[in-house]
Amino acid sequence: MTKPGACLAAALFCAVVAAQEVPTRDVIVSVVGADGKPVPDLRPDEFQVFVDDRRIPVVSVTRSDVPLSMAAVIDMSGSSRLAQSRFADERSESVVDGVLKDATAADTARLARVGGMDLFISPPLPLRTQPFTTRISEAHDCPVSSSPIWDAVAAAVHALTGDPHRRLVVLATDGRATATTLSVADAAHYALQMQTAVSVIDVGVSLTIPQWNGEVAVIERAKALRWLAATTGGAYIPDGPALRVRAAVDSYPLVRRAIAARRHAYSVTLRLPAGAGNALSVIVTRPETTVLAPSLLDAPPVELSASLLARVGDWEKCK
Repeated sequence: MTKPGACLAAALFCAVVAAQEVPTRDVIVSVVGADGKPVPDLRPDEFQVFVDDRRIPVVSVTRSDVPLSMAAVIDMSGSSRLAQSRFADERSESVVDGVLKDATAADTARLARVGGMDLFISPPLPLRTQPFTTRISEAHDCPVSSSPIWDAVAAAVHALTGDPHRRLVVLATDGRATATTLSVADAAHYALQMQTAVSVIDVGVSLTIPQWNGEVAVIERAKALRWLAATTGGAYIPDGPALRVRAAVDSYPLVRRAIAARRHAYSVTLRLPAGAGNALSVIVTRPETTVLAPSLLDAPPVELSASLLARVGDWEKCK
């Protein structure tokens, strides 16, 4: 006859072994408050995680300030500059300044450019200085015949893959992509593969196209930009006064908010049972908070072609 205590011990042992056999997965989750600043004091019980609408156990939640590898991708195509009128130069410098001035000594920062078929990406640049004014002026003289936005995003993500830090691409664009070999889905899925968030500064406007029957079709190109940010766990930031003039509207510029959200993000460890699914949703129960998290656990594989990578050149050649 088996003793009751032995049965209980065996059941507990099996439960522990079963729990150890279930794989875990870390997900980077940024949480910001109503003021756009990171929320620093969330408890593990305030996180709810769902995969394919199924509640997934949260093993642990940790938060630490970590170095970042960043790339500021600036759209200098003709359509983007036209949308911004005389504010284009100031906006470009504001975006880049936001990246540099919030950087720490352990961070790395690059600058990439959209406009023309060649994709120019700088090497890591000095931090807490302003080396970009001349570089931006140089870029204005480069060809702007096309706007391969999604190619440029993927190339910037690729440039960051050798860096050991948490990765972030900040894209400033009007969203009008032309002559691009990749789709926005390709760019987002490649960023997910490389564990890189893409935050978007949207500087564009909606397009109105007259129809034959007298009606007007409105093309909301912002939907693609919102989707790119939401899918990769980045922030979507509509262009505002802080990006159009030298003086910021408050003491915490919008671009720096996107960077701070990524730097001060939480690492949420999940226990994923077999067949858990792929569509990820993270909810934080504290009121007046916004969650920035990837929408997929695993992205469809995307491989950058040799011809696309061959178009990537050093920023200094853009003169």
